[in-house]
Amino acid sequence: MPFWAWLLIDLGILILGAGWWAILGFDLANRGERLAHVVKPMLDAAAALEAAQLADFEYTKPESDLESDPVRLERAWEHRMALREQKKQARQRRLIARLRK
Repeated sequence: MPFWAWLLIDLGILILGAGWWAILGFDLANRGERLAHVVKPMLDAAAALEAAQLADFEYTKPESDLESDPVRLERAWEHRMALREQKKQARQRRLIARLRK
């Protein structure tokens, strides 16, 4: 084989290798950009947490709840329990209806 044929073969190998490295570089750059989009909100949240840790705060003692009306509080609790029971029964009805289908 002539000398110039070997040069063309070597040149083709070099061009294919450079193209492969370029494809790998572009893929790495795209992955880096996608990673930056995911990491940026996490870094912002971490900075906010760090600022909150460094900020001074003042403890305020909770007020006494001895003056509240116990009847009103018990009615509110019973109302919450009734709502919880209604939600539970509604969920059971939905599950039963789904099983019957």
